[in-house]
Amino acid sequence: MSTLNYLVKGKLFYSNILIRFKNGRKFDLTVSTDFKIDPNTWSPTKQKIKNTSGDKTKDLINSHLSDLKKFILDEFNLDNATGVYIDKQWLQQKIANHFNRPLNESVTDEIYFVPFTDAFIKKAPTRLIKGINKPVSSSTITKYNSLLKKLKAYETYAKTKIKFTDLDLTFYENFVQFLKVEETISTNTVGKYISTLKGIAREALLKGLPVNKEINHPNFFVPTEKSKDIYLSDTEINTIYKHNFKEDEKLENARDLFIIGLRTGLRISDFLRLKQTNIKGGYIEI
Repeated sequence: MSTLNYLVKGKLFYSNILIRFKNGRKFDLTVSTDFKIDPNTWSPTKQKIKNTSGDKTKDLINSHLSDLKKFILDEFNLDNATGVYIDKQWLQQKIANHFNRPLNESVTDEIYFVPFTDAFIKKAPTRLIKGINKPVSSSTITKYNSLLKKLKAYETYAKTKIKFTDLDLTFYENFVQFLKVEETISTNTVGKYISTLKGIAREALLKGLPVNKEINHPNFFVPTEKSKDIYLSDTEINTIYKHNFKEDEKLENARDLFIIGLRTGLRISDFLRLKQTNIKGGYIEI
């Protein structure tokens, strides 16, 4: 039989409210909730702070204790059903998760999304992708870093630090608005940022971190729009090609590189590394 009770030991003002979680002979765990009260105000039978005049916090603490009890029992049923080992560390972590605070005050990536994203990126080169057993590509890491930069810019703009519990629909609306209006980013690019954010947030969720469940809400979607194909006609390309830029060497070089890119279809990173050795028999080999 499982029981979960609160108790206050000691007579000092203030003393910790402890939580004792017992499951038959399997375990008997006692840890602190970090709530501190005058022991004389505690009612062991009612499992809450007494109705004392002048106490402005009793209702708030009693409400938290009630919510915490339900949360731990729910988490126990979910984890116990999947074979998770239940010990003191488990109970401490669940209490920390419920109150949206790190188990270790120095470990900020347990509560704040940006530090977690930063740590996630640093571990990416050694992380294997399921199914292909290959490390994360450099282009994917670049995508992660781009999101990290935008998240930091948003925190500066909104004067806030994003917690895992903040990843709700309100955050979604504010972040999308920030990207589109303040950063003047196109809808499809905004969608790429949201897609990357959701992927990293789900990784945090798998680690048991308190990610807001609205991250999976249908309204927390990846925005897209049909893009317009922009191109130059042969006439326009030839006009640029024949234009006289001899008085400005920089523009002349930029024009040459632009024409090479248009006529070869090579990416900038490819045609910028072209050398004489790449030209063989009138063809470009790369």
